[in-house]
Amino acid sequence: MYCLKCKRLVLDADECCGQPLAGTQLPPRVEGNAERLKIKFLEYRTGDINREQLTAYLDREEQRAEQILAHVPGTEEYDEDTLAIMAEELEAGTRGILAYLQALSMAREWILQPSSELLQSALAMAAQGDALVNDAVEMNWRTHRTFLDSAREFLKQMGF
Repeated sequence: MYCLKCKRLVLDADECCGQPLAGTQLPPRVEGNAERLKIKFLEYRTGDINREQLTAYLDREEQRAEQILAHVPGTEEYDEDTLAIMAEELEAGTRGILAYLQALSMAREWILQPSSELLQSALAMAAQGDALVNDAVEMNWRTHRTFLDSAREFLKQMGF
């Protein structure tokens, strides 16, 4: 749309000055939660961290996830038209964070009663949470892209 480098309106391309324009590229996938949890499990099993350090990590991750959930606007904060567009992505993102919280809870159980099944379940739940968050991000990007394409078409029709 608007190139910040050369200060011109770009309606026929997704890049300018050798750089993609903002909002025209799909954001990178989130893989961090499941991967970080797996690394912490490995560090604990190899003795690089102890039980207290693993528990403190789980506490921090739980607080971080709960803070994210606390900042997700409720459906009452959107008008009907906007909610119709965003409901699915809000639900997917929220379910992803809740899945990660469940994975953290399973990790706490694993500390008390180690079993490979519980460990695998916790990692799978964290990966599912990452996948749901990625789905929400992609839906949000596609919605933004639709608006961007509509704005481009409108500006072209207006003679820009």
